[in-house]
Amino acid sequence: MRHVLCIYSKLHNRSDWGSICTDQFGAAHCGQDLERLRQLRMLIDAHFVEHWSVERYARELALSETSLNRLCRRVTGSTGFGLLQQRLALEGRRRLMHGPNSVIGIAGDLGFKDSAYFCRFFRRHNGLSPSEFRHLHSGG
Repeated sequence: MRHVLCIYSKLHNRSDWGSICTDQFGAAHCGQDLERLRQLRMLIDAHFVEHWSVERYARELALSETSLNRLCRRVTGSTGFGLLQQRLALEGRRRLMHGPNSVIGIAGDLGFKDSAYFCRFFRRHNGLSPSEFRHLHSGG
């Protein structure tokens, strides 16, 4: 997961593209893949709270869902759905560490209709409940 987050953050800086290209298709093909992945990242950042489906992201990028998942796996090792889940988990961690909102409030802000589902989601992706995570990272 750390590898995927590293790639995800590097996509903001075009000068790093060559350093994360490791597939067998060469730089030109990899540049195209990374540009599409950068576009996906921008869409995810804009809409992750709305819980768009992978199919909707693919449609916005003029790709099939299968093509988008192949692209994601080829460049990041994760599926499109996996990237969406990682982005939600990242934002949950950020808000727990840097905000005063309650877990219920954060769950609602992140588009979860049920705070219990957010808690299960958070534990599955981080190994701790939201409350445990906040306590651990608050110095307590």
